[in-house]
Amino acid sequence: MITVLVCLALLPFAVLLDLLSVRRKLLDLAQRRRAVPLQQRNIARAAGGAFVLWQVTAGIGALALVYVVVGVCGSQAARFDFMRVFWPAVLALGCVALLMFIGGFRL
Repeated sequence: MITVLVCLALLPFAVLLDLLSVRRKLLDLAQRRRAVPLQQRNIARAAGGAFVLWQVTAGIGALALVYVVVGVCGSQAARFDFMRVFWPAVLALGCVALLMFIGGFRL
């Protein structure tokens, strides 16, 4: 019984020390972040920006390629409009991918 009372009396101190430990770890992390040279931080930022730009550029380029192919094929006296089918097909494929992702549709 006395052991339980002593543990309960020491519990706030243990929690306080644990919170101080977390605070110290966060401060150490911030200090290490400042210790990274500016050139290395700028290289990391540039690499991240280039990756995002590459992804966006690839998506825009793929869409432009679709329009070029459809435009060239459509200019050869075509009787069928492929773009009229393209966007509903993209929507349908997106819905199937979403259903497969959430587990509502199994192949």
